[in-house]
Amino acid sequence: MVTIGNVLMNVRGGPGTNYNVIGTAAPGQQFPITGKNPGLGDWWQIDYSGRTGWVFGQLVTATNADAVQVALVIPAPPPPTATPIPPTPVPVPTQPPAPRFPYSLVNQGNCNAHSAISFFTGYVRDVNNNPVNEVCVHIAFHGPRNTKCTGCGDAAGKWGFTPFGRETGSGTTVEIYVVNCPPGVPRDRGLSGSSTGPLSPISDKWIKTLSGGQTCSDITFRRN
Repeated sequence: MVTIGNVLMNVRGGPGTNYNVIGTAAPGQQFPITGKNPGLGDWWQIDYSGRTGWVFGQLVTATNADAVQVALVIPAPPPPTATPIPPTPVPVPTQPPAPRFPYSLVNQGNCNAHSAISFFTGYVRDVNNNPVNEVCVHIAFHGPRNTKCTGCGDAAGKWGFTPFGRETGSGTTVEIYVVNCPPGVPRDRGLSGSSTGPLSPISDKWIKTLSGGQTCSDITFRRN
């Protein structure tokens, strides 16, 4: 016989907590032992009011159980419950940040050091990479200096500056960027212009600190 201990306990359909609960047994209740599990023998098979049930040995007191044999019929354990796999979240495409300016600096160009006069050339292109004329580009060092337009007396979309005369500009930080065209920038003759007018950048800046003379070419801005 088994006598239930001082707690209400589950009666299961097999020798393990992975089996279903078929009922409960109250403290002090007694049931005939009909078998035990193999191995540790830590579960008792009982006659649970005409049904076969199992109780955990450490929670009951067994009496005259020395001759109890391994149960003839032990149900197979139920299959493990599959752990649900949460659905993989669909990544939300991130939008690229909007351009800060109407024009972007898309090519830093190529610079070569020398001992002669420094000069800077480049292009402005449209969204399809075609050269665009009459777009104004400004050069600044120690403050505003000069504004010129692309294709004005030069190849399509091209601009250029030779800002230092006979000096090389060594140690000077040069900034070049696109601006809205100020009034008075000639479009019918060679590259020339003005240091006045609307000089707020409408593109990223090309910036370089010179060490001696520099020839920098193919600096390119493109319309966004």
